[in-house]
Amino acid sequence: MIIDSKEIAALKDLLDFQKVVYEVKPLPNCADIQLGKILVQRKTMQDLFGAIMDKRLWRQASELNDLRKQDGIVPVFVIEGTKLFGYNPAKKRKQTSSAIKALKFSFGIPVHTTKNKEDTIELLKSLDNKESKPFTLNAKPRMKSEDEQLQYLVEGVAGIGPVTAKKILANHRSEILIFLNNMLSYKAE
Repeated sequence: MIIDSKEIAALKDLLDFQKVVYEVKPLPNCADIQLGKILVQRKTMQDLFGAIMDKRLWRQASELNDLRKQDGIVPVFVIEGTKLFGYNPAKKRKQTSSAIKALKFSFGIPVHTTKNKEDTIELLKSLDNKESKPFTLNAKPRMKSEDEQLQYLVEGVAGIGPVTAKKILANHRSEILIFLNNMLSYKAE
């Protein structure tokens, strides 16, 4: 885990208390924490509102998206806390809610919300564990049994779902197999 030199003051005591291994390095302006290929922008609710008002939020989201395209990083926003203080909290709530939706749907950046710094550290540890473990996709699909293959074919007929397909196979399995064998032999000719 790499913590930006500007962000370490806010998290150092808690990271040390929880014995989290980290190093401090300068990160791009759009990121506070790096976990392998994941770049995290951490914001308190008050900071989020300030970033909305001075349009810093959109600059940071754009920079994260540029890094995603160039370097294949995975951008993540973590919004910490739930309380908005100051004048007109209802208006602030609406603006922050709209901003979070924009991050998710316009920029395609996942947004995680946490109650406090402790929750944020737990989330970061979880993301760090997932990032550090190599993973592979199952490129080879599991072979379907003959029954599953037949059900799949019967479900391909318009208006037939899994329940109806199972009933049809239970009563007409041999007829369907004969039909399929005839079709395959016709194709071979």
